[in-house]
This record gives sequence, C-alpha cells and structure tokens, in this order.
Amino acid sequence: KGPMAEIKTTLLHYGYINTDKELMERKFLRNIALLKSEVEKDPENIYYWFQLSQSYSMHKDYPEALEAILKAYALVKDKKLDIKKYMYVLAQLAMNYMHNKKYAEAEDVYKESLKINDGYLDFYYYLGNVQALMWKNSEAIANLKSYLTKVKEFEKTGVRDLSMPNY
Repeated sequence: KGPMAEIKTTLLHYGYINTDKELMERKFLRNIALLKSEVEKDPENIYYWFQLSQSYSMHKDYPEALEAILKAYALVKDKKLDIKKYMYVLAQLAMNYMHNKKYAEAEDVYKESLKINDGYLDFYYYLGNVQALMWKNSEAIANLKSYLTKVKEFEKTGVRDLSMPNY
C-alpha cells in the first residue's frame, strides 16, 4: 500500500552473520528487549514467545529458550488451537529439549509431530539422532532410513508445506 519507487542501487544486508560477534550481540540485545516488551503487552501471543525462544537459542541461552517455547506450546494447548498450524512451535520445542539434554522429552515431541504430519523430513532426522543419543539404535536406524527415503521424495517433488523450514 502506498507509493513505491524503483531505485538503482546495491544494498548489502548482513542479517545475522554470526562471524561478527559484536553485531550478533547487539542484535540479540535489541531483539530480546523488543520481544520481552511485546510479550509483556500481549502475553498470549504465541508467535512472540516463539521468536523469543529463537532469539535465546541463537544466543545459546538454552534454558531461557526452552522456557519461552514451553509458554508458546502451553498457549496452543490451553486455547485448544489446531496444532497443525503451529508445527513450528513443536519443532522449536523439540530442538530446545535436545539443547537442554532432555532427550526423552525431545523424542516424545518428535513422535507427536510425526503423528500430526509425517511429511516433515527433518523430524525423522532429529528423531533418529535423539534416539541414537538414548541408545535406541534400532529405532534410530529405522527413523534415519525414513529420513533418507523422505529426502529422495523431497528431491523429486520439492517443498509441500512452506510454513516449516527444512534444514
């Protein structure tokens, strides 16, 4: 909406180049301050809690990241929302369980996620990895084989659901 103009220029956007530690720290402090302010104003905003968790994760503050994503997950459950629309919350929750070495909890979330939608190939990969960490080798191998099968399918058909990143 509104007027637009085309300009002939080159723009260098550094985004989140994690080799510049000073830049990353400034962005982290800025983002955390903004997100905490927004969460304070709207404590039931699932997306703000998710973003807060992501910011803490990027900064490797894993206990804080887990606490934030647990709040997002609890809001989805408490409001009885369609979890299929919040798969990104489940992915972030499981990853943060893994970062906090809560492997059984991570395994449960990955299994829950695959029951909801078995199309996310990353969930098979991470499930296999967490099971390997728990010495559940036959299950890990089965899920990693499923992952490889899904990768081949993905290469043939491409992305089906753009709401989730594939790493």
